[in-house]
Amino acid sequence: MRKQITIGLAVAMTATMAFGLKIETAGSGNWASTSIWNGAVVPGTGDTARVNHTLVLDSDESDVLGIVLGRGDSGSLTIQNGGSITAIGSGVGVQVATRNDSSLTLNGGQLTLAAGDLLVGNTNNDIDYQGTVNLLGGTLEIMNGGIVFNTATDILGIENDAQLILGGDQWTAIDGFVAAGNIDWDNGTGIAGVGDKTWDNGSGSYLHTEFDGTDTTVWVNGTIPEPATLGLVMITGAALLGIRRRFMF
Repeated sequence: MRKQITIGLAVAMTATMAFGLKIETAGSGNWASTSIWNGAVVPGTGDTARVNHTLVLDSDESDVLGIVLGRGDSGSLTIQNGGSITAIGSGVGVQVATRNDSSLTLNGGQLTLAAGDLLVGNTNNDIDYQGTVNLLGGTLEIMNGGIVFNTATDILGIENDAQLILGGDQWTAIDGFVAAGNIDWDNGTGIAGVGDKTWDNGSGSYLHTEFDGTDTTVWVNGTIPEPATLGLVMITGAALLGIRRRFMF
């Protein structure tokens, strides 16, 4: 009997070490402050951070398994200059909106999803909760996953010198998202050059994508494509992706 109990404890401890904790916010503030997390523990490697308040991240933080926004009454995260964090989990790496409308803002710094998807929006108990991703600066990199929008009202916006980097050739996915209205853009000023594919929203700002053989980079500027490439502008809807619903608890 003692041997069985010992083995059971060892298995439980191994599972805890492998999957970490699900740590929820207790209040608003800076990600690095222990006072805003339940148990006074800042999420670390293997932990899932559940953000139910308004948080700012402006320092280099430990990797986490995943980030979930909006399981409570609200939930927003802003990553500023000097801030960086990586979600290493597969499946859903970052979920924006779970049980309430939520937002993720990148205003400098970097957010990396090493293996999982970025899920924007969610449906819970037949209620659609809106997810909004604002890329105002810095870099959002999704290395081995993709972007999943729950409905057409869930939005990822790109402005200024922000860039989105996706593993693989993702032009078809971006084209579908633009056609569905899930991606919008404005005020591109920071990155020069014209991409392999370009979209025009009529505001004087152009959305560009370029595939380098490994990754697809997405950015915005006011550079008008050459006449030879104008035929690529606003080619949308050719392969509109089906909207999937996935959940992180």
